[in-house]
Amino acid sequence: MEDNLTKIRDLIAKFKDKSWYARKKSAEEVVNVGVSAFNPLMESARSDNDDIRFWSYFCLARIDVEHGITFLLQQLQSTEKHNKNFAALVLGESHDKRVVPELISTLNDDSWAVCAAAAKSLVHMGENVIPELMEPLKTANYNVAFWITKVFSRLGQKGLQVLVQFLRLKNKNVRVLVTEALAESKDLSVVPYLLECLKDETYSVQNHAAEAIASLGEGVVEPLISLIKDEHEMHDWMLKIFQKLGNKRIRPLIDLLKHPDRDVRMRAAELLGNTQSDTAVKPLIDTLSDKVWLVRKSAAAGLAEIGEAAIDHLIRALKTEDENVRYWVTTILGKIGDKTIDPLVKILQTGNKDMKALAAQALGETRDHRAVRPLIESLKDESWVVRNSSASSLKQLGPISVLPLIKVLMSQNEDLRFWSQKIIADIGPHEVDQFIDILQNNDNSEMRYFAAFGLSIIKSKKAIEPLISALLNDNDEWVKKYAATALGAIGDKRVMKPLIAVLDSDNEELCIWIAKVLGKMGNEVIDSLMQALNSQDEKVRFYAMVALAETGEKQSVEALVNFLGGSGSMASHAIRALTNAGEAAINPLINLFTLESYDAKNNAVLVLSKFGEFYDKINEIHEKTEHKDIKHWLSKVLHDMKKPKLRLKK
Repeated sequence: MEDNLTKIRDLIAKFKDKSWYARKKSAEEVVNVGVSAFNPLMESARSDNDDIRFWSYFCLARIDVEHGITFLLQQLQSTEKHNKNFAALVLGESHDKRVVPELISTLNDDSWAVCAAAAKSLVHMGENVIPELMEPLKTANYNVAFWITKVFSRLGQKGLQVLVQFLRLKNKNVRVLVTEALAESKDLSVVPYLLECLKDETYSVQNHAAEAIASLGEGVVEPLISLIKDEHEMHDWMLKIFQKLGNKRIRPLIDLLKHPDRDVRMRAAELLGNTQSDTAVKPLIDTLSDKVWLVRKSAAAGLAEIGEAAIDHLIRALKTEDENVRYWVTTILGKIGDKTIDPLVKILQTGNKDMKALAAQALGETRDHRAVRPLIESLKDESWVVRNSSASSLKQLGPISVLPLIKVLMSQNEDLRFWSQKIIADIGPHEVDQFIDILQNNDNSEMRYFAAFGLSIIKSKKAIEPLISALLNDNDEWVKKYAATALGAIGDKRVMKPLIAVLDSDNEELCIWIAKVLGKMGNEVIDSLMQALNSQDEKVRFYAMVALAETGEKQSVEALVNFLGGSGSMASHAIRALTNAGEAAINPLINLFTLESYDAKNNAVLVLSKFGEFYDKINEIHEKTEHKDIKHWLSKVLHDMKKPKLRLKK
């Protein structure tokens, strides 16, 4: 007996060995001795040495003698912090029914370490403690509730199921604690429940749930994307959670770009854009060839959000044979904007036609004024595809392309002239105010007449009054001319009076220009011109005749032909005017040969002899006619046509 006690005391003495393993081994041997070690342990439990006391407490709890457990429970009330902590740590080894309630009470201790020790013991006791923990959680103060939820989080699936039930409690503080505890379980099966907490009525619960989900690490990425709905509020929380995950989210998101569910692929692509990570660029470019358009669109949006870091990869991707990828890369480069201008311009200037066309398209997407001039230069490219793509982009750039385009409207380069006018015709109705402003306020006369010419292409009635003002008041002849051209192109009744009014100008070239403008207006101007024939101003009458002749209309020509019967200035003016009437005047003039008036017939010869381009037609009429007078006078016409042509004096 004495030898046994000596052996026990020798083992207890080893509780203060420097090696933890030696201390643990000695304690296990004492426990194996059993009840006979109780008295020596009770003595050593009062030792001044912390290690001896702790392992003595441990052995008492494991031997589980009633008096020993009573002693340990008493230590939970001790004022000696270490004793209390030691007791809380080891009581989990006991099966005494008194232990669980006392440990639960200890969860309210002032010492965090003591509470943590009590919680650890409860966890050690396993699932059997769950029923005893449930009721206290409903009524406990915040501190106790905090530790109970921690215990549940470490008790496996059964503990988690209990926590999920407590998410329904009205006490928001408990719900907050439950979200944190669920996260501490590190079990991804809790994610759906935490997602539901994001819909909680209180922000604190929502925020703690988001923190909890993020704390689970990269493993939450797939379930989070798969489970979350398109509700705006939920989407916002998802973005916040992914921000909290930081770089941990990148690799799982990249993997999800191959997920069988298209919605998962879409969200993964969008969220990769938020990462701003270089690592995401190549996988996102690969996703531009996804079979689903919405996924491709999301990948494009993600790359655009990454921005500058993606530019080099995107430009290299332009060389792909995949049309879908090229289209999306072009769109993305345009949306990134600023930093893409220089590399895109270089491609536009030096690439093959396909690359040039794609670069032009991307430049249109940039909405950057620096893209305008290179695109205008590309309107001269030898490839129609490049010219067309550049034109489309200039239309897309809209307002910022107007001024540079105005300057090339009359370019000597046929392609540049054609495309610039086509673009202005398309975007003009939306930009007419800009043209009007230039016409009215620009100090550069060249810019004003370019603007007037642009307005002749746009043909907006909104420009009528400003154009009339320019016609009547501008001090530059070319501005007046193109203002007249624009008014004629618009063709409204309001333009006739001011156009005819300018026919009394001393500037003969301007008057001829306006007369031709009036002539191109056709039927709608004839009545006004016929009235102008009665003007007191001889110049107005002459230019009205020129305009009538330019119309080529039967009514106009016949009116002018009627003046050939006289010998005064009106006949002379009619002769000059009819020389511009063309083929429409041939038959009315030939009919004059059947009249008795010599002047009419002679004047008809003067006009017809200027129609050299219609020689064959007039000769045919001459050969076929049986009318002696017509044949006679036409022979004179044909004879005069063969003479050296003299320019008609004005």
